Amino acid sequence: MKKLLVIVTSLLALTASQALAKTEGSSVGLSVFKAEQTTRSSLNVTNSFKDNNIGFGLNYKYAIPVAYDFYVAPGVSYDRIGTKAHNTVTTTGSDRVDVNNRYSVRADVGYDVNDTLAVYGVIGYSALGAEVSNYNASLTEKNNTHRNFAALYGLGAKTAISKDFDLTFELTTQRANLQTASSAEKSKTQLNTYGVGLAYNF
Repeated sequence: MKKLLVIVTSLLALTASQALAKTEGSSVGLSVFKAEQTTRSSLNVTNSFKDNNIGFGLNYKYAIPVAYDFYVAPGVSYDRIGTKAHNTVTTTGSDRVDVNNRYSVRADVGYDVNDTLAVYGVIGYSALGAEVSNYNASLTEKNNTHRNFAALYGLGAKTAISKDFDLTFELTTQRANLQTASSAEKSKTQLNTYGVGLAYNF
């Protein structure tokens, strides 16, 4: 009986290890994250205003094994951010900066620790959809809605929970100079995200 138990346990372990695999091929993912925005006016860098929001993201990646358990996974993503940082009305400076969404091209550079766990770094470029409202000397509000392009960096990890699904953990950061209605002023914005997601491999 003891030998049979050992054989069955060994077969189950072998089957489990064969069911999972190193990172390779296509995946689509859904994530939920906390977005934290900090903004300063280029005219008043000592006065910052902040906001945070729960957002969601969608992504597609295609992982390519390189060597020695390393892989590269280029992809695209969409994130609904929804942060709205407001400032006290002043005669100069940006008074409201809303970061609505971002579209990114990115690449994960990863390492498969084993068949179920991988860690990776993120490098990419994003188009941030933002609305910036500021006031001039006569307290007239002016809006500027536009897309701003900014580099994206991050770290992540993923662990297999079945043959087809991975649980992912990721943090990203980026800095952008968002243009206000005044050509002489920009809103210096840092955006950090901390998220968890589910990816389907196919």
